[in-house]
Amino acid sequence: MSISSSIVAANDQALATQYNSVRLDILTHAADTLSDTGVADAYIVTCDNQITALATGQVVKFIAGHANTGASTLRFKNSLALDVTKNIKKSNGEDLIYGDIALNALIVCVYDGTQFVIQGSAGAKSIDRIFTANESISVNDRVSLIDGTANTVEKTIRHNYDNPPSSVSPGGTRTQYKNCKCDIDHSAVIYSDGTNWQAIIAEINRETLGLSFGTPVQLNTASTASTIWAKCTYMADNKIAFLYFTADKHLRIRVGTVSGTTITLGTESDLYTGTNIYGCSMALMSTDKLVVAYSDDTTGGGNSTIGIFDVTVSGTNCTNHIANKITKPNGYTTGNDPIDLVCLNSTIAMVIVSYQTATVLGWKVTFTGDVPADTATYTVGVSGVAEFVNATQTCTNAGNEQILITWYDSGPKYNARTLKVDGTLSSVLALSTTPDGFSNSPQYLGIVCIEVDSTSNNTSRSFISGSSGTLMEIITGGASCSFVSIRGIGSGDYSCITLIDSNRKKIVWINGTFSARAMSEYDNSNLYIGCALQTVTIGNSIAIRSIGIINGFAGLLIGKTYYQDFNSYTLTTIDTGIIIGTAISTTELDVNNSKKCLNISFYTNSKIKNTGAFTWRIYHNLGVVPSIIRASEGGNPNTGVSNNGQFGNGTYRNFIYSYSYGSALGAGRGDAALVNWGNWVVTVSQSTRFYTDFSISSPADIGSDAVFSLEFEA
Repeated sequence: MSISSSIVAANDQALATQYNSVRLDILTHAADTLSDTGVADAYIVTCDNQITALATGQVVKFIAGHANTGASTLRFKNSLALDVTKNIKKSNGEDLIYGDIALNALIVCVYDGTQFVIQGSAGAKSIDRIFTANESISVNDRVSLIDGTANTVEKTIRHNYDNPPSSVSPGGTRTQYKNCKCDIDHSAVIYSDGTNWQAIIAEINRETLGLSFGTPVQLNTASTASTIWAKCTYMADNKIAFLYFTADKHLRIRVGTVSGTTITLGTESDLYTGTNIYGCSMALMSTDKLVVAYSDDTTGGGNSTIGIFDVTVSGTNCTNHIANKITKPNGYTTGNDPIDLVCLNSTIAMVIVSYQTATVLGWKVTFTGDVPADTATYTVGVSGVAEFVNATQTCTNAGNEQILITWYDSGPKYNARTLKVDGTLSSVLALSTTPDGFSNSPQYLGIVCIEVDSTSNNTSRSFISGSSGTLMEIITGGASCSFVSIRGIGSGDYSCITLIDSNRKKIVWINGTFSARAMSEYDNSNLYIGCALQTVTIGNSIAIRSIGIINGFAGLLIGKTYYQDFNSYTLTTIDTGIIIGTAISTTELDVNNSKKCLNISFYTNSKIKNTGAFTWRIYHNLGVVPSIIRASEGGNPNTGVSNNGQFGNGTYRNFIYSYSYGSALGAGRGDAALVNWGNWVVTVSQSTRFYTDFSISSPADIGSDAVFSLEFEA
């Protein structure tokens, strides 16, 4: 667009037309500062009536009345006939993303004949990308890709079992406690306060693993609490089942729904009335079906009954079916028998009982509808006193259904071994012979499986929590159990433990005087990609800035480099290996300002000559996962070698591929001189902050002295 006004000679009088032309030039090229009257992503400005048409080169300046959330338009109009709406684009042709237009910012756009092009940093300085949030993320949170996904992100964290947070207790008298999962951020706990059974929810901060407790609710209504162990089990749809004995010798159950740390209880149900009840356990068999086992010295003379039945749950209402007695071998007549239960699938349960003057026995119980029948009996322990049995499921595929059992015997020592559904028993691991003093005190243990081998389901990794605050890690698999390590990070005689997040291997462990802590083993810092530009909840789109200016911080030291602090999950000037950016003011960071792009090239040689495919790992150490990877291939530009005709005439030519998370670089683009190029496929199998793995293949061989160039963009 040219200037419409002309020069007025000295001493000549300017005509009205000349004055108006000057005014129009000002409106067109310098622009009046207008006010936005639209909404977010659809901006509206009203210009002077002297502008009668939108022409190439028209400058538009306005104060944004709203921050944008994505691609945006600008409606340019006046009070006469002019009324045109066009897209707003960056200088590279891309749409705007969240945060490119800030509230009350002065925005300058130039019409290029097709669209409005925003001027300044929004057009070129920042590298921003859109992802899907896998959890609630707040503005300026540091985020990482989730391993194995193309566009899903979560907060950047680094946890390990050897550096757990401090333990937390809600206070008061609490005994006979057990816990279970609610969701990946909450654990339910049942306990006795000395008079009543109570339930409470522990909430875990995903970043710091800090614990906080909700308000307890009383479970029993008809009688006071007994001194016998209780159990809680996660079902589905935020439902928790609580099983407990009361002082009037009744076995009762109550189901509640959980929201955050609040429990809403259903009606208490009476499952069984006994004589001298000692142990009970419960496990989930299917979505709405629980299996309950108990031990009861019904005669008072040591001839205990072991019973098992299922409970159907509808909403928070429970319906129990007739209990079946488990057949005991002759000679097992002791009362007060601790018991545990694991469901292997929708029809088979494993019941484990420790006979206190004999040994530990196991039963496979098969359900036909609601009718259980014990179909096999296994001798688990050795002869002698056997108390305080616990079991957990460790492997569950069709060929290797397996549980891990721990018990205390007259050694005195704790023991562990696995039992498969076919009756195969591993050798016994004597836990008290391990280093660092795993306590021999005959008190209750907790046990949980945290990881199962994903390929064979034959090897599993478990924790056993003992008295005196010890946590033992063991590996089970094949014919043996083996000791890995022991951690002494608590105190007290009782303990319980549960897994609440299998992906992050996050556990909640309670021991001592109801002292609880969350622990996790998870590190996604290798997949750090940038800082969040907005606050969103799980499942929503989120804009992430990998390069550019981010504001909203406080107290930064100008010129200092800041890193992610994995203890407080704030920023620190101590090098933790994850660079966030450099402070350019007390409130702004220049994110990843030092590493924006990296080029790497290599030449083929005899090692890969005459091969149709190969894989290659490139170490680029960008500090973030690359947003774009480009590949260029051609003949050797220094020697002019034609690469056996593979790349045509031997002239080095760039044929650019683009990569977006999880996708192939694509088939080659060429012209008539490089007709063979179209058959090549270059795939990115994985990309991290430090390296990228490629798979390169073609129907033809890779000749010697070919050049393969890569460009990584942060």
